[in-house]
Amino acid sequence: MFGKEDGKVVLAEHGRWIASLRDDARVLEQRLRSLERRVAILEANLAELTKLYGKLDLALRPISDELARLDSRVNALTGLYKGVKSRRQKG
Repeated sequence: MFGKEDGKVVLAEHGRWIASLRDDARVLEQRLRSLERRVAILEANLAELTKLYGKLDLALRPISDELARLDSRVNALTGLYKGVKSRRQKG
């Protein structure tokens, strides 16, 4: 079917394919390692941001409560002012 020379050609071609596949596998492995490092860094950054968000939330909660309290006082004073103003205009 195949001659001796044909067999050598086929084996040589297979050898090139195998070498190419090995090179591709090495490149893929390097890229996967790089991707794993990047994902690990991203996870660490997200964990740090989550901690910071928690700290900010705790720090901002009292400020938000104080602003809500002041807003209700301003609204109450505005309501009183509008009531006095409307009484003056009627009288």
